[in-house]
Amino acid sequence: MWACLEGVTTAVAIAKRLMDDPPQELTSEIRRILNSTGFLRHLWEARRDTGKSAIDRIKAQAHRWVRNMEGLADSTDTRVKLEANKDLLNRAGTAPAAKIEVGPLAYREAVKDLFEDDDTPDPERPEIPEHAGTGEHAESS
Repeated sequence: MWACLEGVTTAVAIAKRLMDDPPQELTSEIRRILNSTGFLRHLWEARRDTGKSAIDRIKAQAHRWVRNMEGLADSTDTRVKLEANKDLLNRAGTAPAAKIEVGPLAYREAVKDLFEDDDTPDPERPEIPEHAGTGEHAESS
């Protein structure tokens, strides 16, 4: 009987599910029950228990998903295989602590300090004046 009330939240809708032509007294009584603190407490506990049981059911199925992921790790599609293996390794605790940006600008920033401290001139590379590229001309003395 209670399964037929799933998703029904108003007193009028509940009364109509219980009877074809509900009297006003039934609707008023249902409204009183819905607003009572005891009912609300039981409803809250039931929702909490439902949430816990849903999480428990999901955790209980985790082994199936891992087995499925292991099957994908042996896929013939290299992209699927790569993503599955990365996911399995991440779940095993080997995920990087921080993402590192990869690209020419990131590489230049990473190695910049290696070259800034080097004051020895490179014979293969001409020295570039300070004002180069700024549109200014060097003052002649």
